[in-house]
Amino acid sequence: MAKAIERLRDLGSGRRDAVMMDPKIIQIEKDYNPRSYHLKENIDHLEELKASIRVRGVLQPLLVRYDAQQQCAVLVDGECRLRAVLSLIEDGVEILTVPVLQVQGGNETERLVLSLTANTGKPLSKWESGTAFKRLANFGWSSAKIAEEIGYSERYVKEAIDLVDAPEEVKHLLSEGAVTPSLVRYHMQKRGGNLTLTIRDEVEKARAKGKKVAKRAKASPESKLLAAVRSLLKGISEDALKADTAIEVDTKKLYRLWQLTSAA
Repeated sequence: MAKAIERLRDLGSGRRDAVMMDPKIIQIEKDYNPRSYHLKENIDHLEELKASIRVRGVLQPLLVRYDAQQQCAVLVDGECRLRAVLSLIEDGVEILTVPVLQVQGGNETERLVLSLTANTGKPLSKWESGTAFKRLANFGWSSAKIAEEIGYSERYVKEAIDLVDAPEEVKHLLSEGAVTPSLVRYHMQKRGGNLTLTIRDEVEKARAKGKKVAKRAKASPESKLLAAVRSLLKGISEDALKADTAIEVDTKKLYRLWQLTSAA
């Protein structure tokens, strides 16, 4: 005779119980989370979380690791939820415990990968992800390895890392959706003038045209060809072009074309 099912747990195929823990004793590791909490989108997100938690409590468990040396719980994923809870407590809301799940501590790279792939809470922006990608790169990880482990394309990883060095005001404009990452990267690669002033000017011009977002204009076929010629020839030196063979004469013509287009 089949055993009667009396509770939801009996329907499961495994067990992973959450532990209820005082949120005030959970440690936040300094400089671990790449999220920028001074950006408007994250400030708004925290306010939305506070409103939800005030009514429903914390529904998604936080991920923590046990630090044997300090004998404490250290947060791995769920800082937005924890910040919202602590802010509510400061506001006088009584929250004695929150649900947590313990995960393996591992090394810093393993914890970074876990936090990036946990699939909980608000996704990191492209430039916030870039901060974590850059830290993995500093540990010797290639862009290809980061992309494979995290589940992004290698192109996305490289572009995200590029955006890490954008000025704070530019990141605020990105956060507000006033400018696209593509346009910011385009001007960063040009390496000319003041990037903040350039992006601010792009945003103002877009708004004057009634556009909410400043975007990079699509390249014409002519400009794409020009870019290809420049890319092909920029590494050729004058010394490499002294011989007078037919092939080298053609190369000289192309090199001259590059000089003319560069000056344009």
